[in-house]
Amino acid sequence: MQEQIDVLKDMPDIKELFALSAPILHGLIALWGLLDCFFGLKIFMGTVRILMAFVGATVGATLAMHFWPGSVGALLGAAGVGLLAGILIGWYVWKMGLVLMAVMAGFMFATPFAQALSTNYALILPLGAAVLAGVFVFLMLEPAVICSTAMTGAFRMVYGAAFFMGGASLLDYVGGEKNVEDLLLGGDWRLAVGTLAAAALGAFVQFHFWRKSRPAPSREE
Repeated sequence: MQEQIDVLKDMPDIKELFALSAPILHGLIALWGLLDCFFGLKIFMGTVRILMAFVGATVGATLAMHFWPGSVGALLGAAGVGLLAGILIGWYVWKMGLVLMAVMAGFMFATPFAQALSTNYALILPLGAAVLAGVFVFLMLEPAVICSTAMTGAFRMVYGAAFFMGGASLLDYVGGEKNVEDLLLGGDWRLAVGTLAAAALGAFVQFHFWRKSRPAPSREE
């Protein structure tokens, strides 16, 4: 028993473990930022498609357990059919699923505020918010994802790589000991400029691939 206690005492604490693993973690942070900065839209689309496939399998399994509670074959078959349906829906109409989610979110967000209005206008506000949210997501989804992933990815890439050149450790800003605002505003201005430059380049690359993947407008002869 005493030997086990001595072994536990000799083990490094959490901060020491973070210090030992800091190079590996910062390398992974920089790599993650690189992928997000230049391929953020593709990663986002792939993630949405995987989630929709998972949702399809879950819905199929739930229906099978409701209608055929004792059949393992029906459970597996329904889950497989739901998985395939989710893959097809996620591959071809993944954006429409997000638009529907935005419509529902807009309606639910505006409903509490509509209670303060008269009965004649209580339904107009949620419906208007739902339509605006759906239209906004439909028109601005890809540009918003590109800009956000390019900026956040550039930040992780630049500041993660800067650790190997004597920069600050991002791990100090994870546990709440320091504020990220201090890193951005009070840090090295060259890193901030590098982040903006990398974000601009990443956004340019992502917009290029996005426009290239969109169907070309048909030309009438």
